[in-house]
Formats: sequence, C-alpha cells, structure tokens
Amino acid sequence: MSLRAGATADQSNAISAYKISDDEKFLGGLALTGFGTKPIPGAICDDAIQRVVSFSAHHIQRILVGLIERQVEDMAYAQEVLSVQLGKANDSINYISQKTGQGLYVGGVICYAVGWQYICLPFGGCRAYLWDGETFQLQKNKTPPYIDDAYIYDALGGGNVWTATFDSGTLAVGSHLLCMTHPPQEGTMEKALATLSATDPQLVADNIYAGITRNTLPTALLAIHQAAG
Repeated sequence: MSLRAGATADQSNAISAYKISDDEKFLGGLALTGFGTKPIPGAICDDAIQRVVSFSAHHIQRILVGLIERQVEDMAYAQEVLSVQLGKANDSINYISQKTGQGLYVGGVICYAVGWQYICLPFGGCRAYLWDGETFQLQKNKTPPYIDDAYIYDALGGGNVWTATFDSGTLAVGSHLLCMTHPPQEGTMEKALATLSATDPQLVADNIYAGITRNTLPTALLAIHQAAG
C-alpha cells in the first residue's frame, strides 16, 4: 500500500495542501475556501477573507504535521485534536469578524489517513467523496442536522460554538478520496477516474478542478489515492 495525493486551488481565497510521511503510510491534507461580506469603506483590512483562510490553513496544518511526525495511529485521538483546533479557529474568525466589521467564513475538507484507515471532515458546504472503484460515497460532518443541503450549517466563523464529528472509512487499494469545495458537474469525477490518470492523483485533481463550474466561491481540491505500493 502507498498513500499518494494531488492538490490544486484558486490563487485567491482558497488553499489545498497535503503532507505524506516518507514511508507513505501517514497522510494529512486539507482543501479550504473563504467567503464573506465585502469590507466596509476605510476598513483596517481589505483582504480579510484571504487572511482567515491562510490563518486557518496554517494552524490546521500544524496539527496534521504533528500527527504525521508522531506517527499517530489512534484515529479517535486525531479527530479530537483536529476538532479542538477547528473550534479555536472558529473562535478566532468570529473575533476577526467583530474587529473588521465583516462576516467572514471558512469551509473546506480536512483528512487524515494512516495505512488503510482514514478520517474525513467536510464542513461549510464543501464535499468529499470516497470512490471504491464502482460507486461514490458522500462523506459528511455527522454532527449538524442535514435538513436541507441548500443551507450551510457548519462553516468556521458561522456560530459561537463549533462542533464536528468526522466521517471515517477504509481506503482499499485503487480507491480515491476526493475532497473539494464545490460539487462537480455530473460525470466530471467519473471521467477523470476512467482513464490511466487515475493512477496519478495530481492528474485526477487537475482534471476534476478543470471541470468544476465556478460560482462565487473560490475552488480548492484535494485527491488522495491508495496505490498498490
């Protein structure tokens, strides 16, 4: 087995990144997007959305790198420390929103994988799909009530209290975990995975990214693949 990944993102207000251990057994990754209201005239900061995306990515990556460097295989512990950091990021974004007079929010997908096992958390209206070679399985933050997919319940900065329950599963050889800030157009993922590029997660990420219809939100995408070795 061998964990591999590919990442791509818009240059503004979005970020996608990952780290893999030298033995390709441990992997941590994220895809984040930022959105919010426009700065008021004379605002002390005119790029607050970019700053909260960069801030969130920096602190989440510190946790992921720490988990990889310590070779943490306890997925419940990994979920706990990531959830605590995300809660702190939520508090910080709320504070920044108050000081800038803007509504600032971050959505995304956070993943941590060890060998065959993974935990995955989509939040803020973002999506993740596990492809097992035949079907796609939608990953979810299992905490909020998904009453209507048209609404966002769990973006960072969206409430005083932020909670999350990661989805989890098994990455069999040949499977892909596709994490993105937008749902792709119908057939985009199938087309990207039906070719030889499926063996290269960077090509998969690039192909799906190119097929996403842009809207008002910046786009980030992370593709994780379990190879034979």
